[in-house]
Amino acid sequence: MQRAMSVEIIQGENDQVAGFILMPSGWAEHESGIDRLLRWAGIRLVSDPEGIGSRSAEEVPLSLDFNVTAKVRLAGSRKHHKVAVLQIGPSTISPRAHFLEAKNELCGWWDQSGFAISAHGDAIPHLQALADAIRVPDLAIWLGGAGGNPFARDGLVIAMPSRVRAEDKAHMLASDQARNELKRDALATGIEQKIAERHATMKGSGFRSPYGFFALAPGRPLHDRIGLPNPIETRHNVMFFLNPHDQQGVNSGWFTVEELEAWLEGKGPALKSNWQRPDRRPTTAAAPAR
Repeated sequence: MQRAMSVEIIQGENDQVAGFILMPSGWAEHESGIDRLLRWAGIRLVSDPEGIGSRSAEEVPLSLDFNVTAKVRLAGSRKHHKVAVLQIGPSTISPRAHFLEAKNELCGWWDQSGFAISAHGDAIPHLQALADAIRVPDLAIWLGGAGGNPFARDGLVIAMPSRVRAEDKAHMLASDQARNELKRDALATGIEQKIAERHATMKGSGFRSPYGFFALAPGRPLHDRIGLPNPIETRHNVMFFLNPHDQQGVNSGWFTVEELEAWLEGKGPALKSNWQRPDRRPTTAAAPAR
């Protein structure tokens, strides 16, 4: 497991501690996912979760381990401290074998298959509360970073649903529903599949394909945009942000479904040969003034 950059407390109902966020330190769990961790935690995998209930444990994790050690030497202190460690997953953390700091009452580690939190001082009761909640089970786990909800900060979120504020739960549910509706609307256009199929066909035929992309992300239609044609006209309730592989020949930015369909036909503003951004510098020197 990798050391978390920091551990932040989630404030809940009646100023109770509702959980923790283990902040990332630059590794790729956000890209590779935490499916194994969720299985170890007794949480059913859901492709499009809605609300905290769909991220909650259905059974007590068999891998739960919580212990308190009385005499642990911490970095930055000459004293021995009482340290509590809670962990879920196949890996194990020993407070004597890891770098714990006296100045940080909470430390965390996590990876694709497990997590661990250590606490000393005033933070021990908070970790004890989490251990007690997990045995109910009163546990939810997910990756943060989903914009629009109160847990949108990057990191591993470990929460006790019964303590999470009602308004935060409602906000999270609304955000999930809006995201899932957008995904359904985007899928219904069929444009991503068309582009992917064209890209695969050209590559399979030995041709250089201009249709590869780093990102093709859906969003609701914009009122206007910078550097691309306005006004925006579309019959769909969705647009896509295109970040193409071919940065020399294809524009990046927000495009309508119709404009992406035109791109497949060699037309439209997605192609730089058809649309040069107004702020784009000329590729040849300007003629001298007379």
